[in-house]
Amino acid sequence: NGEDITSTNTPEHPDDIRITESEITVGASSFSYTFPAHSFVAIKLTGEVSDFYTETLSEDFDLSEISTLPDAFSLSGTASIASAEEGKMLRLARSTSNSSLTVSLAEDATPLDGITRIRFRLSAEQMTRARIQVDLNRSQGATMMFAMEEGFVKNDAKIRAVYTEDKLHEFEIVVDNRSGQYILYFDGGYIGSPGKFDPDTGLESITFTTMTESGTFALDDIQVLSASTEVSDTPVTPDPPVTDTTPDTTVGKTPDTTPATPITTGGETPDTTPVTPVTTVAETPDTTPDPAPTPEPEPKDSPIGLIIGIVAAVILVGGGVAVWVILQKKRR
Repeated sequence: NGEDITSTNTPEHPDDIRITESEITVGASSFSYTFPAHSFVAIKLTGEVSDFYTETLSEDFDLSEISTLPDAFSLSGTASIASAEEGKMLRLARSTSNSSLTVSLAEDATPLDGITRIRFRLSAEQMTRARIQVDLNRSQGATMMFAMEEGFVKNDAKIRAVYTEDKLHEFEIVVDNRSGQYILYFDGGYIGSPGKFDPDTGLESITFTTMTESGTFALDDIQVLSASTEVSDTPVTPDPPVTDTTPDTTVGKTPDTTPATPITTGGETPDTTPVTPVTTVAETPDTTPDPAPTPEPEPKDSPIGLIIGIVAAVILVGGGVAVWVILQKKRR
């Protein structure tokens, strides 16, 4: 931490922010820590992470005969137990009619809630139009996840992957029962989201059905994992805050004696300085009418101009009379 919230380490001042390491023992569900003033805190968690998922169903078909399948498995049509590279597997065949295997996913007769991961291995013993279709069944109905036929893995009428004949491929369907979304994986790679569903409807079962043409498919290692998203209503009582007043005596470090300010809201201590209200003064509009413009006086006739005009008129008349007299004398 530093002396001020704007503190920073520079080449000239490399120790303005001091780094102090400490260890905290975490209890079963919570721990308490007091954040120093003006500090950034990096928390490093160590230890083992507990398994987030709980296995609710697992079957490797290592059975002596098909009739010994667990109660969660329901068969219709032609099926048998056959040897595999490791242990045994279930072979589902179609000759003149469809065959199907339905696996119940309801735990204790209640549809699974939260997040569900369904894993299994599946292979086709031919590359013809013989088809196996995988559906997830909810209380609202069935939704096709994918189908295998003619060398392709398809869903939504689109080719998502290519499979190899007689090879057990790894499939995984992730079901988010809260957001209503399916996610499909093939041999570890994402190959699409087959669609959405109503989260209010519970997941009940998965069905494998052979159809279209005669053919045989093998199924092995079915595993169902679930993770509950339920939140406990029981409040957790936090431990009282513990302030470590022991200075850091590590060689090369200056002990930080700045008292720690407990932060109880997750942020900085609020500024309680009262704010001076700002009074806005409204301007008074000027209602005084503008003065009326003073009319300019009309020009008056000047007496000098009038005299000059009269003199000019007399000269013109006199001149005209003189010319007339001269012309009369010449005629005589």
